[in-house]
Amino acid sequence: ASFEWASTNTMVLEIDATGLASAVSPGETLVSFSANNITGSFPISVFDPALVDEDSLRKAQEQQGTRTAMLKTVSSYALQGTATLKEEGGLKLSLSDDFATTDALPGLYLYLTNNTNSINNALEIGAVEQFSGAQVYQIEGSVELSDYSHVLFYCKPFRVPVGVGEFMP
Repeated sequence: ASFEWASTNTMVLEIDATGLASAVSPGETLVSFSANNITGSFPISVFDPALVDEDSLRKAQEQQGTRTAMLKTVSSYALQGTATLKEEGGLKLSLSDDFATTDALPGLYLYLTNNTNSINNALEIGAVEQFSGAQVYQIEGSVELSDYSHVLFYCKPFRVPVGVGEFMP
């Protein structure tokens, strides 16, 4: 597929025709992409690495209140789209309208995790309700935006990971 990329703020981030992004200055922008009639976008925060330590990055994530993950398959089953973790009257996990996976898997579940190879110590969100399109899952309990690094799609009956997305920033 041939992708088209764009940044809404080229004073912060420039993207060339191949999709290579280059930071220009600290700030916020939205990156959009399209290919084969599929479009999407995700927020990007650019920081000066000389000025940012791990605590500062975590605080910036919490202030922004949103983390985004591009989904990819880790199995022979199709999975694509974007997941967003957002603080909005509690923590919510949203799958965007470009989300799609197969309905051939029984028991496909969503997890928040720091280990994409296992559901040990992962937080079970629940069964995937729809196999394509936008959807929102309310996350119960006292979970912070920065507690987990990945969203995991996992087939419970066969005990195998199907797809994953790493939250950015």
